[in-house]
Amino acid sequence: MPESPRTAVLLMAYGTPPSLAEADVRSYLAHILQFYRRTAPMNEEVQRLRARYRAIGGSPLYDVTARIVTATQRSLDLAFPGVFRVFMAMKHSPPFIEERVARIAEEGFERAVAIPLSPFRSQLATGAYHRVVKEANARLAEPIHW
Repeated sequence: MPESPRTAVLLMAYGTPPSLAEADVRSYLAHILQFYRRTAPMNEEVQRLRARYRAIGGSPLYDVTARIVTATQRSLDLAFPGVFRVFMAMKHSPPFIEERVARIAEEGFERAVAIPLSPFRSQLATGAYHRVVKEANARLAEPIHW
């Protein structure tokens, strides 16, 4: 029987509404805006965001991120068979980073690496992803070594 992977790899992206349904866009926007001062009533913001997403045919972020996860898993399996398991998480939409950290722990991983899929490194950009991982990890009964 093959050995279970020993290390989790968490690939994290910004997030996007799962669909253009008003409830999905509202939930996504509310998650983002909890950190910022609102400049317009929520209903107006939701409708503006839905219109922008419709104009570009929706967001490809989930599909692109899922393809990156699949390709990363394939590459790691070729180089290090059975050592790594790759997970996908989003900062502002399901599957949320917090949920994935908990799942990684539930599946018995004791070691993990968190990689933000961001085009640049900064405290505001990549630092925020790592803070979410650290906070979620601190809530675990048996924290993961990141």
